Amino acid sequence: MLSGMLEYEKQEFRFEIITDYEKQIRPREFAIIYLTEKQIEEETYWHDLFETQVGGGDKLYKQSSEHHLFYDKYQVRTNPSYNLSYVKGWYIEQ
Repeated sequence: MLSGMLEYEKQEFRFEIITDYEKQIRPREFAIIYLTEKQIEEETYWHDLFETQVGGGDKLYKQSSEHHLFYDKYQVRTNPSYNLSYVKGWYIEQ
């Protein structure tokens, strides 16, 4: 995964790759970013929609012919900006 949510000490954060993924630089480095409540709600919405319409987590994966129900919506979503978000830390993949 290149980005996503993580929980640490009962608080939710976002992680984002910060090395150039296309150059296949290894090991990869990630930033851990604080989120506002609104950002957490937004990320939770998309995560739940993915699990419902594609599968994952404790839900079975749907037929690939149904995956467009999620991806059609996801492609037109406004990409969130974390440029002003506080970075809690970073880590290097092992």
